Amino acid sequence: MTSLSTKHRLLVTLMYLASGWPLSALGLGQGDNEGEFSPGMLAHKLHLLNCQFELTESELTTRSVAESKLMELDQVFTDIKRLEAEFRRGRYYPDLLDEQIVIAREKLRLIAGDPRQARPDKQWPLF
Repeated sequence: MTSLSTKHRLLVTLMYLASGWPLSALGLGQGDNEGEFSPGMLAHKLHLLNCQFELTESELTTRSVAESKLMELDQVFTDIKRLEAEFRRGRYYPDLLDEQIVIAREKLRLIAGDPRQARPDKQWPLF
């Protein structure tokens, strides 16, 4: 098997980052830096957050929803863009960024009106 040139390796790495795949899938992780807070994994989580936002946005636009829901969705969009900007600049604490991603995903779930949230007393099966 031939090794990739530096130029090709950079191109493949950029393609993986753009698609949201973690760098560990390429075997380019940095030893101890390959956990849930690694740059590749955080890029993947941000990509998943964007996908969830787009899905929520499309669900809300296909049904009539209150203006307040659309305003909440707009606020989450602003939060996501801020998180992405912090990540691109490298000005973030990995665990804090991960927690903010989780919070944004939960906000999107609540905005979408997940049925599990509508009746919290019915979440668990009765025995």
